[in-house]
Amino acid sequence: MKIKDIPKFVINLDRRPDRLSDFDKEMKYIGWNYERFSAVDTNSYIGCAQSHQQLARIILDRQYSYAIVMEDDICFMPYAQSLIDKLDNILFKNDISWDIIHFAPSIHRPLNRLNDYLLDLTHLPPKDESKHRGIYGTSGFILTSKACEYIVEWDTDKFLFNSHRQIPIDQYLDTIVYPNIASACPNLPIFVQRDSLSDINHTYDHNHYLMTYNWNEYCPSKLPEQMLSAAYCESLKRYEH
Repeated sequence: MKIKDIPKFVINLDRRPDRLSDFDKEMKYIGWNYERFSAVDTNSYIGCAQSHQQLARIILDRQYSYAIVMEDDICFMPYAQSLIDKLDNILFKNDISWDIIHFAPSIHRPLNRLNDYLLDLTHLPPKDESKHRGIYGTSGFILTSKACEYIVEWDTDKFLFNSHRQIPIDQYLDTIVYPNIASACPNLPIFVQRDSLSDINHTYDHNHYLMTYNWNEYCPSKLPEQMLSAAYCESLKRYEH
């Protein structure tokens, strides 16, 4: 098994063909095929969560051992293929066990190393409650069936007694999923979110800088300072036309 052989899905709103076009360019760059999932459109975090939830059901129904789920605003880092090749050599061997690999979490707290190429999202070092938050973002994952079973639930009342409210899917992952199943991310982000207008927040978000800055702030592996610039990273990539 290699990452390129795993079935891949993109979550994309029908009214955002522009994002699908950008996503398709990234898939051609990295050499991956994919299937489009028509996103649930509520103009809020509810639609995002329901999209991930419904797609997890599809993955379970098809009985895939692994699946990759991505959102349509991702942008590969220029070293991505090299890091994917390294992950291929460790993820599918018997000496490592995992249920979810987050390709590009938005980090707001310190993390531990799991090995030379992975960071641990399950067994975390202490955090300063006055300034640290959690592990957020849903830009892209490798999911096992066990991970999909948790995502299908997306029910905070089931896991948090008397909560009386649903929370965004990335907060649910941070609070419920990562602590309970073997969760990890690469030592550097495979991709980041493209700078763009958010359909959920209705703001123009500088995602590349935010994600890479936070990575260097909290993770043991650091990106070169120039890679905090989206323009610099794009200048290193060679797209096929």
